[in-house]
Amino acid sequence: AFNLFLCTVPKFEKMKNTCKCLLATSALGAIGVGAGLYFGLITREDLDALVDNIGDIGDAIKDRFDEILDSDPFSGFGNGNASDPNDLSELAWASSGEGGLELEIVNALDDRWVEYFEKAISDWENGDPDALILSTSRANPDSDCSAIDGKMKVCNGDYDATGWRGVNELVWDGRKRIVKSTAKMNEFYLTDKSSDDEKQYTMCHEIGHGFGLMHTDENFMNAPLGDCMDYSHILGPNLGPGLINYQRLANMYGTVDGSRRAARSLRHAKKEDSISSRSISATPAWVDEMLIEKRKSLVIGGKGSANGKPSSNDWTIIHKSELGEIHQIDLGGGYQAHVRVLLA
Repeated sequence: AFNLFLCTVPKFEKMKNTCKCLLATSALGAIGVGAGLYFGLITREDLDALVDNIGDIGDAIKDRFDEILDSDPFSGFGNGNASDPNDLSELAWASSGEGGLELEIVNALDDRWVEYFEKAISDWENGDPDALILSTSRANPDSDCSAIDGKMKVCNGDYDATGWRGVNELVWDGRKRIVKSTAKMNEFYLTDKSSDDEKQYTMCHEIGHGFGLMHTDENFMNAPLGDCMDYSHILGPNLGPGLINYQRLANMYGTVDGSRRAARSLRHAKKEDSISSRSISATPAWVDEMLIEKRKSLVIGGKGSANGKPSSNDWTIIHKSELGEIHQIDLGGGYQAHVRVLLA
């Protein structure tokens, strides 16, 4: 059986708007108190009482923020019955678990994205520990991002107001072996006005999912961990992979030995891009066709609970929280699809 895994990068504007609202409210409050004192509408005793009340309110707000910071964003949308998405699957490309993963990544981006792609590939390939032997090949820009057996394909396009700015889809077989992957950058959100940090983070993040990696942290309020698989409201420290990502890849695929590292260096020196793909059975064409059609009916952020009941159009929500959802669909013939999203 084959499954589809999809993960998104969310927007960060909600948090910014909340901060702006708090600052505006504080400013208006300060102006009001100042005016009251100036015109004699507030006495010294009134001000002392107000300060005491503000202290109590501040303590209450701090306690609430502590609860948010300590909470798991995938804890079940208040009903406690959803599971941690990181425990749902352990996906990896076919590998002996020794010598590292050798994978071709197809660049189907337009020229505006090439610098972000090349940096991400270099960052992922030159890890310590070193677990990846990557090559790249160039294809015509393909916003549809048609998947290729045995390869990862990276694309860009304006995919409209989907609620995600980046997405990775993994197709895997019944033994949880990844057989192909696509990563998309959504220019509806990642416009020409978006920062380089947003684009670099999204590129690194979605390619990381293509190797089978999960998130290192999904709480936006936590301090950044220094890797692009970490969701954080501060992107600067999270633009490339981190030690925890490299270690996880080494556990999955083993580390690159000296002879293979030398061969990789020689290939790069000769500017030879492609490497031979591993032998993978072709995915039945109807699986891809069915997934394309069924994705059109998926409702992200809709009503439903993570209790295994149908949510909409044959899709079932198997996990839901305030920030994330995982949807599943039975395609028939033993094939299923999983769609994993982090809500905007």
